[in-house]
Amino acid sequence: MKGKLRYTVLSLLSFTLFLFLFFSSPSICLSAKSVIGIWGGIVQQPGSKPYSVIMKIESLTEGETSGNIKYPELKCGGSITYFGTENNAHIFFEKMEFGRNRCSDGGEIRVKITKDGNMTWIWYYPNGKRGAYTLLKPIKDNN
Repeated sequence: MKGKLRYTVLSLLSFTLFLFLFFSSPSICLSAKSVIGIWGGIVQQPGSKPYSVIMKIESLTEGETSGNIKYPELKCGGSITYFGTENNAHIFFEKMEFGRNRCSDGGEIRVKITKDGNMTWIWYYPNGKRGAYTLLKPIKDNN
């Protein structure tokens, strides 16, 4: 029980620190050029083992499909639709197109470019509850 309590406390502290940095750190401009690309990182989700995410953003036209997202270890993924910006963050909605029985569908993703060129990433359940977070780094496209 002690180990589980310690894990829970450390997870909550990590998530709180991440949120503080996400909302208090200044971001680079919200231009399309800054977020367009392929991003990857290791997702932290309270109560789950860490897993990777790859998010490809190709455009920022509100209401249209703007790219795709994959969770390789979970064997699920789908498309992302751009919603707009709020509080210096770009907002996307994901639609699972494969592995729906392994991943939640309809999540909201908020991303924010950091000064060092990385991207904070927070995922919300359809009911608005925060579910997961990570710091994404640009991935070089070899195509």
